[in-house]
Amino acid sequence: QTLDEQARLCAARIQAARGDADKAMAAWQRARTTWPGCYLCAVEAARLADASSDRASAIPLWEAALAIAPVSPVALKQYAAALATSDPHKALAAYQRAVEAGAGDLPTLLGGAQLAASTGDVAAGLAFAEKAAALQKNEIDAWRLVLALAQRRNDAAQGDPARAAGAAREVLRLVDEDVAALLLLARQARAAGDLVEAVVRYDAASRAIAAGRVAGVAPADLEAAKKEHAALLDELHVSPSAAKGKPESVVRQVQGAVQTLFLERLKKRKGLAGALDVAVVVNAAGTVDTVQIVSDSVGDAAVAASVVANLRRATILGGAKRYSFTMELK
Repeated sequence: QTLDEQARLCAARIQAARGDADKAMAAWQRARTTWPGCYLCAVEAARLADASSDRASAIPLWEAALAIAPVSPVALKQYAAALATSDPHKALAAYQRAVEAGAGDLPTLLGGAQLAASTGDVAAGLAFAEKAAALQKNEIDAWRLVLALAQRRNDAAQGDPARAAGAAREVLRLVDEDVAALLLLARQARAAGDLVEAVVRYDAASRAIAAGRVAGVAPADLEAAKKEHAALLDELHVSPSAAKGKPESVVRQVQGAVQTLFLERLKKRKGLAGALDVAVVVNAAGTVDTVQIVSDSVGDAAVAASVVANLRRATILGGAKRYSFTMELK
C-alpha cells in the first residue's frame, strides 16, 4: 500500500467508527478509487449499503468484491442475500458457490434452503436443508424445510416418504404437536394399515389445530385433515359420546362399541376371535393419558385401533391410577 492508500483506509475506518454511515461510505468509495484492487474497501462499502434503506445498492459493491476475490465465502453469501429479492435464481447460485467455497454456517444454509424452496428447486433446497439439520440437529426450521421439501420432490410420484417421515419425527422430537409433521405420519400410518398409530397422530394433530398451532399449513389441508380424522373415527366405531364412569363401567361401554366393529370385521375375516390385554394410565381428573395394547390375540388393526380410540376419549373416575384389563371378543 502507498501512503495515500493507507490514509484513505484510515479515514474510512475513522468515519465508520464514528457511526456516520454517509461519510463512511464516501470515504470507502474514495479509498476504492485510489486503490481499485482493495477487497476490504469493496466489502466495507457493501456492508454499509446492506445496512441502509437501499439494499440494492450493495449488489454492485459485492460484485466488485467478488471481481477481486471470486471465491470469498463472505462476499458470496452476502451477495446472495442481497440478490434474494431481485434475482432469486442468481442468488441461489451464489449461495451454492458460497457453500462450495466453505461457507457452512447455519444462516447461509437456511437462507439457501428457503430461497431454493421459494424458487421451486426442490433438490437444491433439500441439499441445503439437510446440511443445516446435520450442522445443528436441534434447528427445527431446518427439519421443517426437509419435511416440506421431501413431500414436494418432483422425481417421485409421491415425494420421498421415508425422508419426509424421518424429518417429521425429528420435528416432533423438538416440539410435541407440529401439525404438518403429525399429519404426514398419520396419513402414512393410515395408508400402511397401522390404524393405532394413525389414531394417535390424528388425535394429536386435532388438538394442535384446535389450539390454533397451524402455522405453515394451508387451510385446505387443515379441512382435509379434519375430514380424514372424522372418517377414521367413524370407521372405527368411536362413540360420539365418550365413555365415562368407574373403570368397570367404562370397559363395558368401550367393549360395546368395539364389539359392533368386531362383528363387522368378522364378516370379512371368518374365525376372527381373541382377546386384547390393555393398560390405561389415568390422571387425577379422570382423563386418560395413555393407552397401551399389551397383547393382542385378535390380530385385527381396526379392532385394536377402536379400543385405543374409544379409551383415549374416556373419563375414568377414581383418581390417578394405572388400570389393566382384558377385553375378549368372539
